[in-house]
Amino acid sequence: MVDIENLKKALESSIVLIEFESLKSGKTHSREYTLSQDYLPLPNHISRQSGDRLICFDIDFQKWEDILLTTIINWKVVDGITNNPYGQVTAHGNWTKENN
Repeated sequence: MVDIENLKKALESSIVLIEFESLKSGKTHSREYTLSQDYLPLPNHISRQSGDRLICFDIDFQKWEDILLTTIINWKVVDGITNNPYGQVTAHGNWTKENN
């Protein structure tokens, strides 16, 4: 099972590659998303998320998208901010205060 809370933390400070299944086609997609102000062209006004969907910004297509949480298969940080005050994500998707 995917740790959604750690995914949300990673999105707030990094670019994250999210692998998910499309509800329309059933195909698996891998896209780069973020919620980090350092990577957004406009201010991020999303401060709190709840419900069954994850709202995030698609880096390549430069648009906001929502992903149904139950369709997320895997994720990993592909670019992050050094000296992130929240720590860093390990290869297993866990958070550590140590900088990698």
